[in-house]
Amino acid sequence: MKWRSIIPVVIVVLVLAALIGTSMTPQAVRVETSLVSRSRLNVSVDDEGMTRVRQRYTVSAPVTARLLRVELDAGDSVKQGDVLLKLVPLQAAPLDARALADAKLALESARAAWNASAAQLKLASAEHEYAKKELARSRDMSDKEESVLTIRELDLAVRNEAVAASALQAAEFSERMANFEMQRAQTALTAAQDFASLGDTLTIRAPLAGKVLRVLQESEGVVAAGTPILELGDPASLEIVVDLLSSDAVKIAPGMRAVITRWGGEGELEASVRVVEPSGFTKISTLGVEEQRVNVVLDPSGENEAWQRLGDQYRVEVAIVLWERADTLTVPASAVFRHDGGWAVYALDGSSAELRNVRIGQRTSLLAQVLDGLSDRDEVIVHPSKEVADGVSVEVVE
Repeated sequence: MKWRSIIPVVIVVLVLAALIGTSMTPQAVRVETSLVSRSRLNVSVDDEGMTRVRQRYTVSAPVTARLLRVELDAGDSVKQGDVLLKLVPLQAAPLDARALADAKLALESARAAWNASAAQLKLASAEHEYAKKELARSRDMSDKEESVLTIRELDLAVRNEAVAASALQAAEFSERMANFEMQRAQTALTAAQDFASLGDTLTIRAPLAGKVLRVLQESEGVVAAGTPILELGDPASLEIVVDLLSSDAVKIAPGMRAVITRWGGEGELEASVRVVEPSGFTKISTLGVEEQRVNVVLDPSGENEAWQRLGDQYRVEVAIVLWERADTLTVPASAVFRHDGGWAVYALDGSSAELRNVRIGQRTSLLAQVLDGLSDRDEVIVHPSKEVADGVSVEVVE
């Protein structure tokens, strides 16, 4: 009878001891994990960009006159020499000697600019021919078994030929523009000298073949000398301008690859950096912060027909690739944290966390390149909380 009365008490004591022991036992920390894997890693500078016609011409009224109604609309194609607009100069007093001398000097200046652009065109043509020959020689050498020519040197020859071709195209456009400016100065001087013909209709013709980008003044009316009437250009000759923070622009060099995304169509478009403008400008961000920005100009790459679907002043997303590797060991950036002046992660060791020091290379907002400290298929804890420490028991959750 005595033992029968003691047994319930013993059972209660044992249950209480078990409950106390369970409450004092550390609970496993719930964590999320991810695998270390080999994948492609691209480090880029991303920002919004805008397309624009590479060579555009603003047609203005050379003299104060009555503009006849412009018959052209935006998107109309014109050939070189086609009539763009007609003006009826207003009767005015003849130019004095000083104004006439200024008109002559303007013509001489335009003629000098055209001569300079013609010389630049010859130089660009010679540079392009030399680059093509160098590329041909490099390809011949690379085909030989005993060639010591590296892939980088061959790629450099390809790039130099492409840059020379772009420079030649730019020189051709500059020469055309200078020729147009010279013709316009000649027209202005002729109109100023021949006061008797001021009542006649003045016809302005297209300086090049292209399309009408914008009509700035369509209705008939009086316009002052220098008033913009319409803009001309070739929509097929596009470039992309993206303004970057100056701290990002210093990382970019001509020839770097760029990827165009979110342009409105399917897939991605390829481009390359042509120039990083040497002068910056101040811009106020949407948050009201004053930023120093730099324009970076890109050229389309390849023969992708999708470029033809873009026009002037279209918005796109631009990613300029600073560094890329197709097969590199990566870990989620959210798993990496600072520790003792370096980088560390918590790796999964069975059911507990193990602190590991790692050496990190390139980084993006999502991934980090692992140079040392981890192996392929290791499991690491992402977003580790303050409860996670070396040796702490953890429970993996989805």
